[in-house]
Amino acid sequence: MKASTSSTSVQCKSIVATSNFIPIAAMERSPKLAEIVYNRGFDVVIGDILRIPYCSERFDFFLCIAVIHHLSTMARRIEAVNELARILRVGGRGLIQVWAKEQHGISKSEPSYYVNRKTKTVCNVNDSPESLSKIVEAVPGTYLPLHVNGTEFQNTDMLVPWKKKNYTVTDQLKESNQPLPNSMYGRYYHLFVMGELDDLISKVPALKIDKSFYEQGNWVVHVTKVV
Repeated sequence: MKASTSSTSVQCKSIVATSNFIPIAAMERSPKLAEIVYNRGFDVVIGDILRIPYCSERFDFFLCIAVIHHLSTMARRIEAVNELARILRVGGRGLIQVWAKEQHGISKSEPSYYVNRKTKTVCNVNDSPESLSKIVEAVPGTYLPLHVNGTEFQNTDMLVPWKKKNYTVTDQLKESNQPLPNSMYGRYYHLFVMGELDDLISKVPALKIDKSFYEQGNWVVHVTKVV
């Protein structure tokens, strides 16, 4: 790498394994997470993947890990990839990773680490089993299935329970038809199926796919900016 090489990391936790010798400009939507990254000595800005606060053709490469699967429409996902292409120099490269619906991979012989570890999200002890629902009204009039962590995904659009204490979400707990309690949060995920990420990248003419593969419950592409 030339000393002038610069990169950006969208979603800050993805910069942990990068080299100390390459200038990294991180971007994170959460102020709290951005503060953690800043305190570890990285340059970081608070921004949105749909409006990246950097000049066009600013970077030699980017990492976009665990971001695009939080966007709820195809139009937004295309807009996000267009933004990534915009900040990349011609000839620059990028990596995009999203969560896969297929948690056993193409061969279906081995479960991903996510399924294998049988992780369970926990919630407050005052939340009764009846308060956890299979279908959750995330937006008025819009209902999404509630995922049980550490299990196979049943749909391509789901809510994943987030960060609670002392009570495990199990298959039995999600069967109720009551709304989620205020103390529990559902985080939106669009789970990509095989070929879907490649198809998304193909809608952005500035990028060419160099490599596309499945890895531990994720779909990953390496891209190069060609125009």
